[in-house]
Amino acid sequence: MIMEHTIRINAMEGNAIKKRMQEGRPVFGSWLAIPHAMTVEIMAGAGYDWLIVDFEHAPLDIQNGLAMIQAMRYSPASPVARVPLIDMAWVKRVLDIGFMSVMVPLIRTREDTEYAVSLAKYPPEGIRGAAASHRASGYGAYTKDYLARANKEIMVIIQIENTESVANVKDIVSVPGVDCLFIGPMDLSVDLGVAGDFQHPRVLEAFRKVEEAAKEAGIPLGTLVGTPEDARKKVDEGYLFLGISSDVRHLAAGARGHGEKIARIRESRS
Repeated sequence: MIMEHTIRINAMEGNAIKKRMQEGRPVFGSWLAIPHAMTVEIMAGAGYDWLIVDFEHAPLDIQNGLAMIQAMRYSPASPVARVPLIDMAWVKRVLDIGFMSVMVPLIRTREDTEYAVSLAKYPPEGIRGAAASHRASGYGAYTKDYLARANKEIMVIIQIENTESVANVKDIVSVPGVDCLFIGPMDLSVDLGVAGDFQHPRVLEAFRKVEEAAKEAGIPLGTLVGTPEDARKKVDEGYLFLGISSDVRHLAAGARGHGEKIARIRESRS
């Protein structure tokens, strides 16, 4: 009875956002950078399809990531991990604690991509190390099922965020196991010498090249935008994986908005 209950609560489920995109349906998410379960619970209940724990730029360690994914456990939002670099230990650890989707930054070449994919796959498709009792397998409750299904269900998202990856994008999309391309607009604009100018012709041309390669290869495409209205425009352009703002930006915008109103009240009373 205890075993049945454990499996019912924790058994490996299908990757909902991967499946939706394979069906041609867009998925919408946001970034998590604040290392606190309460913030995660608020974001997880806000209606997003996925939430990405940003180990690359946020002050997060693997213990923070564990608490954050646990806070999402009973929400409809699927957890995604952005690892800080193309690293075997980082990819293995986020998958072992239960993330089913991993975003890999700093990709430049086909070889980088092949290695990144291999880190998320068990042999013979990759080189991921196996453990019998990690959280992802219900602490051993259904290890055999997890090992059998993980390679199929786990999603690998490759970031395109520099001029070299744009130049090599056709080689990158040809790598088996790439489930999604994600254009990082800020890093890309910086690398192109026009930091933050997302409408600059060089940035738009880079986006166009990635869009064409993804469409030709039949690989879902994603990027980060500021508002739901921006996300709608990208969906109309064929994007399926849309990141909208972040927990930090939501908090900052709310706090600053109230601060500006308070300042106007002060001025009206002076």
